Amino acid sequence: MDCMGSVECIAPIFDNNVYLKIISENNFPCVPFLKGKYTTYAFNFTGGSLLKWYRDNFGYEEVLEAEKLSKSAYEVFNEKASSKPTEILILPHFAGTGTPYMDPYGKGAIIGLDFNTSKSVIYRALLEGITYEMKYNVECLKEAGIEIEELRACGGGARSDLWLQIKADIMDKKVVALDIDEAGTLGTTILAGVALRIYPSLEVAIEKLVKVKKEFYPNQENVEFYKKNYKKYKRVYNAIKLILE
Repeated sequence: MDCMGSVECIAPIFDNNVYLKIISENNFPCVPFLKGKYTTYAFNFTGGSLLKWYRDNFGYEEVLEAEKLSKSAYEVFNEKASSKPTEILILPHFAGTGTPYMDPYGKGAIIGLDFNTSKSVIYRALLEGITYEMKYNVECLKEAGIEIEELRACGGGARSDLWLQIKADIMDKKVVALDIDEAGTLGTTILAGVALRIYPSLEVAIEKLVKVKKEFYPNQENVEFYKKNYKKYKRVYNAIKLILE
């Protein structure tokens, strides 16, 4: 599950065949799930909250336009966003870091601006930066023996086709948008339905209630571009930390 809310959180399900030392070193909690399975949480404090920061500080014109069109400001941002991958690197640590660093003193950064940088480019770069951060978390999970092949997106961010395609391209994985925003509420409904014997099992309840809205697949041209930029991104955190010490 990839919950794209104010905080972005990826929660995989796995068995006990993992490397607990690596999980611990990367600050991933490990908690019981169902039927002998476990789950963990890889998260970034600034997911949708970083887009809200952009909206509140730089999106005045788009907010007014959205009000006139009876749209969300984020719909307008998505429509105006750059259609091509950017070379700008945005470290989304505007509220400290989540996993794997868990550094409350971490700071954000925007690197690579020039006179050709427009608002539409910066907005797309914000989506890319958040996704680079989650890609690093996915890599850390893989090192711990937790292989993620597909992401199932929910939350407010899952309404953005632009963000979901960027995610598919950067992660180089299939991304599925579910036909519900509040997955936690649906999960509670499923558990209650099984407990009240409305559904005979979790599997039956899931089959009836969990629906796929849209699927996104990696664009290989973008995948190759993002692979090169991601290598640079992974050096930014330590570089910024060194500068600020």
